[in-house]
Amino acid sequence: MHETGKVVVISTAHVPAEAESVMNRDADGVTVDFPFTVFRGLYGWVLVLDELIDEQVLRESRHAAWLIPVVAFARSLGVTYVRFDGDGDVIESLPVFEELDAPAAAAA
Repeated sequence: MHETGKVVVISTAHVPAEAESVMNRDADGVTVDFPFTVFRGLYGWVLVLDELIDEQVLRESRHAAWLIPVVAFARSLGVTYVRFDGDGDVIESLPVFEELDAPAAAAA
């Protein structure tokens, strides 16, 4: 049997501007204080939700406290991945930040 995982797609409006560069650097393999594996696409990012990362770890991370409500939302749905997409749904129960541009590497 092959391992599979569920994905929830939400708007990049749920990503604060200061997190954009952190997620881009993490996706590029640069070591940053960010607890999740990140993949970058043309219009957003995909986070792999490691089940060992709990709220305390997120609070202690310099760059990930904003993810606490996102992770709680995703885990309530039983998903393994969160895809932040420019065309994703804005979730009423999650914080909304200023709109971001597409990830930096997409323009390079």
